Amino acid sequence: MSWGRYAFSYEPEVSSGKSTQLELQFQPHAILSENVIDRSLSDQVVRWHAKAEYQPQSIGSKYDFQQSGGKPITRNLDLHTNNEETWAWTIQGSRDFKGDTSDLIFYLGYDTDLGDKAETDVWREKVKWIEKNDPGFAKKAWTWFTANLTLFLGVLVGITSIWASVKTVQVRKLEIEKNALGRPLPAVVKDLVGSEQEPSGEPGCNVDGSKDETKVKLGPVKD
Repeated sequence: MSWGRYAFSYEPEVSSGKSTQLELQFQPHAILSENVIDRSLSDQVVRWHAKAEYQPQSIGSKYDFQQSGGKPITRNLDLHTNNEETWAWTIQGSRDFKGDTSDLIFYLGYDTDLGDKAETDVWREKVKWIEKNDPGFAKKAWTWFTANLTLFLGVLVGITSIWASVKTVQVRKLEIEKNALGRPLPAVVKDLVGSEQEPSGEPGCNVDGSKDETKVKLGPVKD
């Protein structure tokens, strides 16, 4: 038997040390069935209330008052407005908790002016959490590197090309200098070099080795 519309939401994977949310929504029917209470109480003023209970065993859980509309876990229901009610819990993943399966239980109850009261669970559901395996630093670094491998290869190829170009220019420059030093001297340079040679050293010889036939006349020596 349904006393209203139920809905709950959560992400089943939670990382160790991280937090997430579990929420339960309930929208009551405007007129609840008489099967909930005795017919003899129908003439009495009946106040309805609802309560949600969640107590996991292997994972941290804290009731979130703000996310629950600023209302307590046990609250009165206004059947005239038929408003939707929300219960929320902050779930904290414990270290190496692996997983947790616990019941989320919803209760409906009433009390009357004559002191009659009752409460019963009308809905329950298994909430299953599993630990999300986040990769370690080394794995994250490797994943990032492989994802950017194409970029790295492009940069490496560019650097290699620049280095090869620089080395080619240097080698070419050295070859030009070597060829320039090993090239025969031009004729003009040879003539200049030859004109600077020392005389043969023989008396009366010209620079080219021929004898100078010019005779010098000596005049009388004056007293």
